Amino acid sequence: MARYIALAASKNTLRRIAVGAVVLACTAVLSLTGTAAAAADGTLTPTLSGGTTEDTGITYRTSGPCAVGATTYQLTARGPNGYAEDLNLWSSDPVSITEPFTAHQAAPFAAYGRLLTRGTYTVTLTCTANFGTEVFNSFSTDIYLNSATRWSIWPQPPVPTTVTVSVTPDNPRLAPYHPVTLTATVSPPSAAGRLRFRDGTPLGELWKPVVDGVATTRVSYPLGTRSVVAEFVGTVPEVGDSTSAPLDLLVTDPEPVAVTLERRAAEIVVVGSPFELRATVSPREATGKVYFFFRDTRGLGPVYRADVVGGVATVRDEVPPDLGTYGVVAQFVPPTDRWAVSESAPVPMTIVASSGPATVDITTTVVPGALTISVADQDVVLPPPVLAPDGSLRSTAGSLNPITVTDTRAGNPGWNASGQVTDFAGGADLINGANLGWAPRIVEQSPVQAITAGPRVDPADAIGLTDVAPAGRGLRDSRTMATALALAGNGTARLSADIALKVPTSAPAGTYTARLTLTVI
Repeated sequence: MARYIALAASKNTLRRIAVGAVVLACTAVLSLTGTAAAAADGTLTPTLSGGTTEDTGITYRTSGPCAVGATTYQLTARGPNGYAEDLNLWSSDPVSITEPFTAHQAAPFAAYGRLLTRGTYTVTLTCTANFGTEVFNSFSTDIYLNSATRWSIWPQPPVPTTVTVSVTPDNPRLAPYHPVTLTATVSPPSAAGRLRFRDGTPLGELWKPVVDGVATTRVSYPLGTRSVVAEFVGTVPEVGDSTSAPLDLLVTDPEPVAVTLERRAAEIVVVGSPFELRATVSPREATGKVYFFFRDTRGLGPVYRADVVGGVATVRDEVPPDLGTYGVVAQFVPPTDRWAVSESAPVPMTIVASSGPATVDITTTVVPGALTISVADQDVVLPPPVLAPDGSLRSTAGSLNPITVTDTRAGNPGWNASGQVTDFAGGADLINGANLGWAPRIVEQSPVQAITAGPRVDPADAIGLTDVAPAGRGLRDSRTMATALALAGNGTARLSADIALKVPTSAPAGTYTARLTLTVI
């Protein structure tokens, strides 16, 4: 039968331990200190692979038991930059002197507001007794703070970065002392850091801010060669450094370009007649624009411009009304400093007025045209009205026969077709015309026409002859059947509408007729 004794523990607690058992009450201290530690007798294994420095409840498993006589353990951590402050984080977990056991870290690494830095930290469990005055064996492990806020059981390399450098204008050959822009592009763009350009001059001493992954500087060089690199340095531990491949620049005088001009027209040309000027640029790979200048003793005359494509620039136009004798030159202007500005020899060209053109008057008359509307079959016969299931009214429905609208008017102003009905008469008996409604539709229109059917108009609900229909109900008032837009009405269109009639039950038997008047304006 097991017997129990009371054993005092930390924090004034009592624990009951079975006699003969090797588990004893213990205290635990987590201390981050820079004090050098002796070599451990065994290893610790964190049960987590990583987390934040604010995490609590981190546990470690020892590789073996504490030595006989140990009653408590102390958990300490030692880190970079002379980290030497004990945190004194206490635990009440038991210690084993017969087998490996689990130790608990009672507080996070960042307890008490300590500022942690990136680096390697050694966590050591030391088996002790008598409140730490007796020290036995120890166990240790390394953890890694990859930033001030995250740790792991293996080192995390900083985020790799890359940097490239370019020059604007994009030309490996630069003119002496001509300002250009060096641009460094860092990837990923979110990488925090600073950057400098190195080229063997004081330029390399100037650090440039990196904004959205880009840093720039303006430079100019004397004759010679330059090899420019961009050096990026991360300003936080999580971001790695990188250096670009070198950008080799040659500062030299521009390469010469030869320009020849060919006049593909007579030397004497008449105002308004066609002419062509063709400039040939050598070497062919030279790119840029050619300006064709008409020069005379008074100064400049007309100027034309053309792009150089495959070593050739051509302008075709009508002779301008600038009378006189000119020396036409072609001037090549490059987009970069690689090529020199060059000019052709002048080619003579004289512009004279014409002797006067022969004229012919051509006359035509645009007739006003007409807008018409017609119906091939004017009679529409509806079926006898049928009594509604609730006995409140009688109703019938049908369709209008096709209606043709033809517009031949000059100016193509567009049109609007509408309809209005009279009351239905059957001898002396009448039915209110507002009880007739319609749903207009476009049957056919010309491809050049833009015609829209008018809105649906519901019939009144079998109102009496003297009653007033609700707003927007019935055809007793004029309603739009179709509309053609301005400049889109000329041509022939065919219209129709589905019609519906609601008849009061008070209407006597008989044949009733109403007249629907269709108007187009």
